[in-house]
Amino acid sequence: MWALGNILGDSPESHHELLSTDFVSQTLKLLSSPVPPEVMRVTSWAMGLAQKFGPVLPFLVPMRRLLLSATADSEVSENLLRGYEYLTRDPACSEAEIAVQIPAEEAIWPYLGSDKVLFKILAVRIVDNMCSTGRGETITRTLKSGVVIRAVAKMLEKERDERVLCEAIGTVADIACGYSRDVQRLLDADIIKRVRDLVLLSPISIRVSSCLV
Repeated sequence: MWALGNILGDSPESHHELLSTDFVSQTLKLLSSPVPPEVMRVTSWAMGLAQKFGPVLPFLVPMRRLLLSATADSEVSENLLRGYEYLTRDPACSEAEIAVQIPAEEAIWPYLGSDKVLFKILAVRIVDNMCSTGRGETITRTLKSGVVIRAVAKMLEKERDERVLCEAIGTVADIACGYSRDVQRLLDADIIKRVRDLVLLSPISIRVSSCLV
């Protein structure tokens, strides 16, 4: 599985060539029964990497299940979040866009409040990807529940890690380029004011990110 994962991530050509085999069906068969934790870690890594050069939709069901699982360890969670980050990066993936909406609120957004910096960064990047493609309706669906807005507002208020703050501010900038109703969500949550304050009080990289807004 490790070797196959390396092939998947090597290039678009090797990615598509491997997917033309029975790799997907055999991987799903493997996951249909309990597997040791070390096997699950490398399998989740391969499933996440499989999304790098185009969506592999059959993997989204087990990815969602694993991400929601209380038994998923931190390495599995990281692998799956990276897979969703790849998946949402391509603005042409309309099918993938629809698919990622299903688990987003319950499986991905909770990681916005994680105590692990890497998890927060990956979750914010997924939000940013979904808000930076010019698809206004996608942005509205992403923000509708208020979970993302509340999480970003909390980050801007309390987060101390510069990398997380830069990612969060970049996401605010992309939301601000959307529909007026979504910009209003930012205003209502005092997010624009918090970004403005960061311009005056924060390190240079955060000030640069803030200026995008």
